[in-house]
Amino acid sequence: MRFPFLLALAGCLILSTIPAPAQSTNAAPASDNPLSGLALGGDNGPTPASPAAPVHPAADGFVHPGILTGADDLAIIQKRVDRHDESDAIYQGWESVLHSRFANVDLTPHPFAIVERKPKDGEGDPAEERNEAMTAYTLTLMWVCNHDTHARDKALEIMNAWAAVFQTHRGDENRYLDSGWVLPVWCSAGELMRYGSVRGEVADWKTDDEAKFEAMIRALEANSVKILKGFNPNSNWGTTSFLADMSAGVFLGDHKMYARGKAALLEHMPKIITQDGYCNEVFRDAWHGTVALTGAIQAAEIARHQGDESVYLAQYDGQSDPRLLVAIRWYANPLRGIGVPMPPMTWKKAAWTYNSPGAARSIGGFEIALNYFTYLHPSPNLDDIRDAVLKTYRPSGQDNGLFIESDTLTHGDLNKKDN
Repeated sequence: MRFPFLLALAGCLILSTIPAPAQSTNAAPASDNPLSGLALGGDNGPTPASPAAPVHPAADGFVHPGILTGADDLAIIQKRVDRHDESDAIYQGWESVLHSRFANVDLTPHPFAIVERKPKDGEGDPAEERNEAMTAYTLTLMWVCNHDTHARDKALEIMNAWAAVFQTHRGDENRYLDSGWVLPVWCSAGELMRYGSVRGEVADWKTDDEAKFEAMIRALEANSVKILKGFNPNSNWGTTSFLADMSAGVFLGDHKMYARGKAALLEHMPKIITQDGYCNEVFRDAWHGTVALTGAIQAAEIARHQGDESVYLAQYDGQSDPRLLVAIRWYANPLRGIGVPMPPMTWKKAAWTYNSPGAARSIGGFEIALNYFTYLHPSPNLDDIRDAVLKTYRPSGQDNGLFIESDTLTHGDLNKKDN
């Protein structure tokens, strides 16, 4: 069982932010190329190595909890959930979570050793894994936000069940994408379960179970990282892989993994998000472009929790505004159903009009970016995107099981001054 440092605050959620004085043995020297050394394994993915002892939080050099929510964030969320103010975005997000299909404390886990898009007998479908991972994450949120120990215990049951049997994803190259989609969700649940404490209580996560869970995360990452080796990194596939590496790097205490994901995102972002602000996959449909943007936003938030705002503030092509800020401004009209004239593109030979009402509602990202550019790095010209979030997005859905959902609960005006 792991015991994080505790700070007792009467009647409040207690979580500790744990910077470490020493760097772990996984820390990358400054001279290392973070994109080098990508081990690929066989065609159907590696068999996971025997689990090693989990990294101690005081030795890995990361801030924990430190994926999408930190200790201070969770204390604010718990306080605002307790207020029961229906006008408050976070409380609206809380109510949405409670009514989602993932808030299922009666779920019986059905883990699989092999996951594949066309599963054979005894194999699982990726959607089944995503659903159970999102259930584990949602139940973990219910614990850290409102001291629901029944939800916590069910989340642990799901996580331990999968970690005990999971080996890999198989099939065609979509296994890389499926691994990347689910990996940040598992990591987010694990991060809060490992480093969270509520009113002085910590999760009773046994060391052997943690070690098996870490081995599962490494097996998933071994698939998702292959996107960087030629499977279309300048797309939603890319941001999926970058987010996966950064999430897993924080959870595992692996600096090389984290740095590889962040460096790749900074390299590919101007190819994924254009100077105008739209994602390069808009010619496909409304959904794929917003998936790409979501991955970039969530990766930026992970970096921020590690004390680094370079992803949020990255500028390209001589522009003075950060690329992610340009992007959320551009998406304000399509989200509201206001068509945006577009030029001819590869798959659309004539001029056309783009809009995406509702396309991004169930993919968690716009609340995160809006909170950052409104309160943490105040920026102009946000009225349209705020209007879009209020009218079409808030509270964000919990429907797809892709990436890390429920961002109205975790980020809805999180850092406004009257908290």
